[in-house]
Amino acid sequence: MRFILLLILTCLLPNIGVAREHDSHLTRQQSQFLAARIAIRHGDFAHARQLRRTLADYPLAPYIDIWLARTKLQHGNDRLVKSTLARYPDIPESWDLHLAWIKYLAKHGQWSMVDAEMRQSPQAETRMPKQAMLAAFHSGRHKLALTRFTRYWQTNQTIAYSLSPILFSWMKKGHPSQAERWQKALYLGKHRRWRAVRRQTKSLAVRDRKLLRRWRAGRRDVIKVVRNWPLQSTMSPHEKDIFTDLLQRLSRQDPLLGWQQLQRFSAVFTTQQRMHLEYSLALRAARHQLPQAAIWLAALPAETQNDATRSWRARLLLQQHDWAATQTTIAAMPLAQRQQSEWVYWRARALEQLGQPQLAQAAFTVLAKDRGYFSFLSAERLGLPYRLREAPSVVAKKEVDALANIAGIQRAHEWLRLGKKSKARREWYRALQHMDRSKWEAAGVLAAQWHWLDRAIFALTQGKAFDDLALRFPMGYSDQVQHASRASGLSPSIIWGIIRQESAFGVQARSPRGAMGLMQLMPRTARMVAKHHRLAKSSSRHLFDPAINIRIGSYYLASMQRRFDGNIALATAAYNAGPHRVRQWLRRQPYQDGAIWVASIPFTETRHYVQHVLAYAVVYDWRRGVVPVQISQRLGEPIRVAFVP
Repeated sequence: MRFILLLILTCLLPNIGVAREHDSHLTRQQSQFLAARIAIRHGDFAHARQLRRTLADYPLAPYIDIWLARTKLQHGNDRLVKSTLARYPDIPESWDLHLAWIKYLAKHGQWSMVDAEMRQSPQAETRMPKQAMLAAFHSGRHKLALTRFTRYWQTNQTIAYSLSPILFSWMKKGHPSQAERWQKALYLGKHRRWRAVRRQTKSLAVRDRKLLRRWRAGRRDVIKVVRNWPLQSTMSPHEKDIFTDLLQRLSRQDPLLGWQQLQRFSAVFTTQQRMHLEYSLALRAARHQLPQAAIWLAALPAETQNDATRSWRARLLLQQHDWAATQTTIAAMPLAQRQQSEWVYWRARALEQLGQPQLAQAAFTVLAKDRGYFSFLSAERLGLPYRLREAPSVVAKKEVDALANIAGIQRAHEWLRLGKKSKARREWYRALQHMDRSKWEAAGVLAAQWHWLDRAIFALTQGKAFDDLALRFPMGYSDQVQHASRASGLSPSIIWGIIRQESAFGVQARSPRGAMGLMQLMPRTARMVAKHHRLAKSSSRHLFDPAINIRIGSYYLASMQRRFDGNIALATAAYNAGPHRVRQWLRRQPYQDGAIWVASIPFTETRHYVQHVLAYAVVYDWRRGVVPVQISQRLGEPIRVAFVP
């Protein structure tokens, strides 16, 4: 058996993911640790314990105890769990063991223990709602269990058999009521689960069933249904539910028609309901870049005005080049919003256009002293060099060493050496979660020493060490970036800017939508680009290879640049939001003044994305030792100096 385990370990060694930038060999303790892990997986607990005794001072040795307890639990023995949890409360994997134990206790009907564990760990209640309900019910907290069950029932299509005791008790109390059935039907309809909606409608009133059928028809052809909705002086609450949803849906397609229909039916809504709808529809129209939206936003009552309404009114006025109204709108913003760099810049631009160059120059001068997208644009308008303001982190070696000696940090480092970055991140955050600013800065320096680039960036941000440009803007994967630059024709600074914005150099980064790797490529897009360029490796797993990811991502960005006539700002927007959306935005607002066009991008994420990438490219130009390309030039504008200092 031992021979087989060693053979398996030998086969696994090339795949354990020891990062190339770290040691290429395993130490004796690392080999024993991995052998213990394999032994546990194969049920050789005696060998695992024997190896554990030789690893007393190894940072990851506690994981062997946790895995032994977890595996024993899977085999129906929870004897080791409680003592293991007590010994290692600070190790993240103890949380996984705890959840598995709660499930085990629930499976064996030990509800008082489940309830006690749930009360001590609210996160467990969120993760396991069914077990939490059953534990409360069987522990005599019936009211709480039934309340939770109502919410659970309204958002779930089926009820598990294990919840039958609560279901029967709930039904004896008169549930579900007509109102509860209606709320469930609304929830299911909004999630397009119409078959489940039909099951709910059997117990609803005839009028409500007709409403739900009309709602479903409106989901297919919202313009026709809303236009044909009978005009009336009052609506029932259920009718308002359906009509409001359709009105919101209509505004996504045609904001002007949505606004007109809201005014047509305004009498059926209360003042609060109408204010809420007008607020929502006016913002939707603004994001569609409808000129009338500026008037609608200005007419909103003061209690519904916020940063979003004021910002979008200013952006619409910028599109119209109404500089007087732009200046007035920005001047009327609350002080905190008015002092944001975006609005300081645009107020200065407005003052410049209104013939007040001294006031404009004063505002540009203040901004130009800082670093960032609007600061760089301000420096360009003044004809001044960029102020990068680099100040390396000054952290005493003893502080970094003290941090490195914390048990959780040591475990994170060891997992990193083994190439298990997800486990390393869990330990890293657990160890640092309650640390102060100075400790986070020291952590950034330590992570940089380990070549853990993404954690260094995030830690320095937490520590507010914003001026350490060398660590916050690393030139990681330089060979791959330079190769991709030559192959695609893109500036290395743009490629690094995209990487910095997309993943902050997280090789294994994965977004909730499925984008992968350094340049956050969607697998389908990557396959398309790889096929076009005849790249051999294009499967999803290859997107975590820096060379492949950077090459495909650069090719894709270069193709976007060609599609949009060489404009890197439009290409960057397309990289983030998709080329079809950029085409749509260009139809609504032609690309004339690049800075105004970028300021008016409907998606907040994409607007900030483009601004950040262009500003990061300036920093990377500087880091490469070349004269930074002006942001105005990358926006496709002629270089223009407004003032001579």
